[in-house]
Amino acid sequence: MSSCGVEIYVSINEEAFQRGSALKSDIADQKRVEEALQLAQFSIDYASDPTFFIKPDGYFYYVNEAACQTLGYSRDELLSMSVCDIAPSMTPEAWLKSWKELKQHGSFRVESWHRRKDGSIFPVEVTRNFLVFQGKEYNCAFSRDITERKQAEKKVRNEKEFSENLINSSVDGILAFDCNCRYTIWNRVMERITGVGQEKVLGKCAFEVFPFLKESGEDTFFFEALEGKNVISEDRPYKVPETGKEGYFSGHYSPIYGDEDEVVGGLAIIREITDQKWAEKSIHYMAYYDRLTGLPNRAHFIEHLERTILLEEDKNKRIAFLLINLIHLKDVNDTLGLDYADLLLQRVGKDLLETFGPTHMVARIGGDEFGLILSVGGVGEIMPVANRILKFFEEPLEIEGLPLYIEAGIGIAISPDHGISASPLFQKADVALKEAKQSGRGFHIYSPKKGKHSPKGISLMGELHHAINKNQLMLYYQPKINLRTGNIAGVEALVRWQRPKQGMVFPDRFILPAEQTGLIKPLTRWVLGEALHQCHRWKKSGKKVFVAVNLAIRNIQDPQLPDQIEELLQKFDVSPSSLEVEVTESTIMTDEIRAIEVLNKLVEKGITISIDDFGKGHSSLTYLRKLSARTIKIDNSFVSNMIVNKDDAVIVRSTINLGHNLGMRVTAEGVEDREVLERLIDLGCDEAQGYYIARPFPSSDFDKQLDEMEKRGGWTLAS
Repeated sequence: MSSCGVEIYVSINEEAFQRGSALKSDIADQKRVEEALQLAQFSIDYASDPTFFIKPDGYFYYVNEAACQTLGYSRDELLSMSVCDIAPSMTPEAWLKSWKELKQHGSFRVESWHRRKDGSIFPVEVTRNFLVFQGKEYNCAFSRDITERKQAEKKVRNEKEFSENLINSSVDGILAFDCNCRYTIWNRVMERITGVGQEKVLGKCAFEVFPFLKESGEDTFFFEALEGKNVISEDRPYKVPETGKEGYFSGHYSPIYGDEDEVVGGLAIIREITDQKWAEKSIHYMAYYDRLTGLPNRAHFIEHLERTILLEEDKNKRIAFLLINLIHLKDVNDTLGLDYADLLLQRVGKDLLETFGPTHMVARIGGDEFGLILSVGGVGEIMPVANRILKFFEEPLEIEGLPLYIEAGIGIAISPDHGISASPLFQKADVALKEAKQSGRGFHIYSPKKGKHSPKGISLMGELHHAINKNQLMLYYQPKINLRTGNIAGVEALVRWQRPKQGMVFPDRFILPAEQTGLIKPLTRWVLGEALHQCHRWKKSGKKVFVAVNLAIRNIQDPQLPDQIEELLQKFDVSPSSLEVEVTESTIMTDEIRAIEVLNKLVEKGITISIDDFGKGHSSLTYLRKLSARTIKIDNSFVSNMIVNKDDAVIVRSTINLGHNLGMRVTAEGVEDREVLERLIDLGCDEAQGYYIARPFPSSDFDKQLDEMEKRGGWTLAS
């Protein structure tokens, strides 16, 4: 009998009931059975979870105190109610169905809803057990309020949904992987990038799904993230064989930490940059390539030229810029139309690229102009290339079945002779191109001494005047070696102008304007003073070096020049025999009488005279007889070509013989390679000068070369 006066029989489970029945059947143990039942009733009454004993018709047979408190009903009220009264989803039909299932299975657990007396509904977890006690069937149900659990689950579910929505709404690909590099997250963007869905990657090793990750080295970023590092991979190509998807991506890999601050996986943010890369390539192509021919354009050519000059400046190499102009292209355009002109340009570009492209830069410079860059050891290597280009145009070019004859002209500028940057080289090549067209020779190498187009503005000469007074000039020294002993026979002083903003300026930029404006006189005085001062320094250090200085026409027309030089010699305590002045044939022939008068005065003072560029001007034995010159210098145009040009070789040999017959030393200029040097030695030439021997040095570097020469016992060639 319960505390409310209802007679009940209880058991924790069927086994207990059966055991209780067995005990009850044992009259000797009757009292012990009753005590056990009272204890079971007490345990159920005071259990914390609501407990219900339900009859087959769905009405309650017994409820404990927790059930009353949870639902808000009294015990009497609940005992007059059925399951359908407290379970909103339960109907009499549903109860009968669930009763049959309970009898079949014996027990099960379900989640449901209960309604309190005040009408509020809350989630519950109900454990139902089928029992038979004293021949009667019961449903023993234990319910538990799972409101907090449901709220927690909802929170987790909401957070998960939020995370998934956030991950899937990202504009970037997001993936995560565990310590075995198995994918745990794969968002929709990753599906779009690769064409591979979540079902094919989640739970699988990244390198098995995408072998290209190992092939490209991308797997290292996975491992670095698992080591706790944040790493970035940029501009990585990818190709998924299964889907054919390919492109470029950048990835940011970072570690994922667990509760104990240990790395439990990695996260990667993947950004597809295929469109960006293609856009960059497209922009780069438009900026650096000619759309008609596909060749590099002017901007690309200039960058390459500047870079090549920098790379080759320490390799005893010269950089030749060939400016190739298609003469009469406008006639083709006017006669046959723009399409034929375009096809002709494409054909020329294709031929040039196939011939020179693998090793040299070929570009379309402008409308009817192409450019070619050559890295050469000497001028002699340039002319065969120019002749080869001209040979292209000896035969007609067939365009759309129509043979077209077209001529070409080539202007050539060389670095560092004509400049050490693209701008002066373009200018000089253009001047040379005009000369090539006017002369009809096909090609022409720029000659500064014919340079009517050299800069000669008033502002430039004003800056030069200031530079002379402010000591912004400097001298470089290029050695001449004795071909019999290998020792230094002397040096030639070459002026350089260090402009404060523009940088180094070479003589071809300012010597001719200086001659035309009269600034050549103070400029030459500065050069003479600096050169003799350097001789004085060499003398004090125990070195005997002869220095040569170039004189212009205005210098040798100046009757005061001999006295000015004598004054400088005395000022720096230098012997006149240590100074050699170089004058060109053309300079002498401009005003032969006055030139010979001034130069002979210098000879009287003990100064050596050298005839520069011999053979290039108006060579005459007349002035050689009148002038007590000791040296003649063979022009570099003959020397550099003597190996490939028989006529130049004859001129060189004849000049050497002539000089020796007149009792003069012979110096060869423009020695650019070993073969030329050896030929000069065989011909008995006395001295040689050129880039193969040495480039011009500033005085500090030249002193080091002298010291090393003394240790070696001779000069070392530049190559």
